[in-house]
Amino acid sequence: MVSGTPKRIDLGCGAVKREGFFGVDRIAFDGVDLVLDLSGPWPWDDGTVSEYHCSHVLEHFDAVGRAHLVNEMYRTLEPGGTVTL
Repeated sequence: MVSGTPKRIDLGCGAVKREGFFGVDRIAFDGVDLVLDLSGPWPWDDGTVSEYHCSHVLEHFDAVGRAHLVNEMYRTLEPGGTVTL
């Protein structure tokens, strides 16, 4: 997977990434650190992310896609980690 996994990830950050977060979006806006289609496999190892922020993203996915997002966050989140939706 990815070495040096970021600890705080802003999923679907667009052009307005949260301060102190690693920005992920499917479009290469300014400030996006990784262009990634969230409906596919995520590059982070199990239990390595401490925090996810995900604002105005879920509505872009159908039920299966939303389940995939939650499953991937659960898989990659470290014990005691947080998710803000």
